Amino acid sequence: ASERCESKGEECCPAQLQVFSLPPVFTQKLKGQEAMEGDNISMTCELSKPEIPVEWKKGSQVLRSGQKYQIKQKGSLLELIINDVTPEDSGDYSCVCGDQKTTANLKVKGTGDISTQPIYVSSKHMKPCQQLPLTNTCTGRKKWKVTFR
Repeated sequence: ASERCESKGEECCPAQLQVFSLPPVFTQKLKGQEAMEGDNISMTCELSKPEIPVEWKKGSQVLRSGQKYQIKQKGSLLELIINDVTPEDSGDYSCVCGDQKTTANLKVKGTGDISTQPIYVSSKHMKPCQQLPLTNTCTGRKKWKVTFR
């Protein structure tokens, strides 16, 4: 049904405008990282809209802010800080917002990890060009004492 618009003397019909906002999306995704045992690491991502609530997860476990994890949000920038990482902290971490998700892997190397890469040493007590392969060498931040007998 039409009606007269009094202000202009034209016919008009009532209408209703609905505006739907687009859901937030991740504009910067999480990136995989490697860390050494004892490090503090930061994982960051960014949403297309500020101040949208998110959930941080390790695997399927929801993370909460505390001594181990710090969860920060400044506008659309999201950050998870993991303090004093250990090899047990290795795994997939996700930031979830509705049906949107970004995931990255964290790999933590322990200070006592064993490497099977051989190294070669020589000494004045060995014949020229003689090499002694050593296996099960230790890598990490600890200082290792090695004794040859």
